Amino acid sequence: MTRLLKSSSKNNQRGAVLIIMAAFLVVGAASFLLTGISQNRILLDRPIKNAAVFSIAKEALIGFALTSDQISTQLGLLPCPDLTGDGIAASTCGNNNQSVSGWLPWQTLGIAPTRDASGNCLRYAVSGNYKIGTTATLQKGPMPPRTPGQFVIHDQNNNAIGSSTFMLALILAPGKSFSGQNRALTGTTTTCGSTLPGAPINLSNNHLESFSNVNNADGTWSLAGGGLPGSLPLPTAIESVFIGAPKNIAAGFNDAISWVSPDDFSSVYNRMP
Repeated sequence: MTRLLKSSSKNNQRGAVLIIMAAFLVVGAASFLLTGISQNRILLDRPIKNAAVFSIAKEALIGFALTSDQISTQLGLLPCPDLTGDGIAASTCGNNNQSVSGWLPWQTLGIAPTRDASGNCLRYAVSGNYKIGTTATLQKGPMPPRTPGQFVIHDQNNNAIGSSTFMLALILAPGKSFSGQNRALTGTTTTCGSTLPGAPINLSNNHLESFSNVNNADGTWSLAGGGLPGSLPLPTAIESVFIGAPKNIAAGFNDAISWVSPDDFSSVYNRMP
């Protein structure tokens, strides 16, 4: 009887050990699966996060244009970029009718600092004939036609998106930096950059990349002939070319882009005299 009890006790102990080991395996497997799901969720959330901040920025720009006649000469104008990362639009930017780029002026637009899925502040470019300070008189169409913007958007195959449409403004999400991009801070830190406009962290080429011969940092297309869209870097009065392509880490490209089109501006045109 004693031997039977001892044998039963040993079997119970072995069973308990097996149950505990099985429990550890289940917990470990669940943890692995949940970690994988969490990481995949983060990856899936990135375009959703960018789309959300793009929408906020776009609506704020349109809202600004709807009341620009209160601070400028006419309705329908857009702010200059922010050059230092403090969220405040520069009072002037570039020469007359020159398109320019910089940080999105979130404070001027009355919104919170806008950051992409990687945590970087959004960049912004505005057509020279739609920016505050232009001498151009905007036309709402249809007769005469609407004043075109100065930005052409290419897809990854260099086909123009909305080939007959020149966009009015662009919003760009830089993503994580690549080797060779210098986002170092010199000067005094601001929310997004530095009080020194020329500090590396404020420069577009340290945030935006080239892909398929198009450079989002300065709006050039290396295959463009003289005088054609993309033939001169920003700031310029000639139309610029930007690319909206899926990110390609191997090629060193992870920009995401959104834009304000003439169709987006319909509420603004409707308010024009």
